[in-house]
Amino acid sequence: MKTEVMGSELTNLKSIIPAIYGRPSSMPHIWETNAKVVCGFDQDLGEKMFVVESLQDMQELYDKYAAGYAVNISWYIATIAPKAGSPKLGPDYGIAGNVINQLAKELPLEVKQALAKYSMGNPGAATVLAQQAQSLFFTTVKQVEDLVGWPLSEHTEKRASELWDRFKK
Repeated sequence: MKTEVMGSELTNLKSIIPAIYGRPSSMPHIWETNAKVVCGFDQDLGEKMFVVESLQDMQELYDKYAAGYAVNISWYIATIAPKAGSPKLGPDYGIAGNVINQLAKELPLEVKQALAKYSMGNPGAATVLAQQAQSLFFTTVKQVEDLVGWPLSEHTEKRASELWDRFKK
């Protein structure tokens, strides 16, 4: 939910003006008392909100987004309770599996399992692979392998990010 950050309540949530496009190169200046920069990290199941304490935090979140761990990223300013943790992001097989089940719900189980193995917990890769497989109504694991371009035995976590880059819009 946009109103919660690790159990803390957000108030006065508003988009950063001017908007941030691309990898952040500086921390936004905040004039409001007790306000923080907050990142909306959307893994296609709603935004997870992270309090940003530094430019390094912003860049880490952006780099994870660019690698496919989120399908959208937004930056906000909000007033929040003072104790919220730092972002720790990585593969999330639960989210990736939920994305595949939602976007490719009509496909055979073995195709969904292949999509999950190729996404390697990367929600962005899961999203784009599931969208491709559903739109072409894949019925075999071989079709998934042909789409990806290499066998699962040669697949790595880095390659999952490459799939996000290749198929994202």
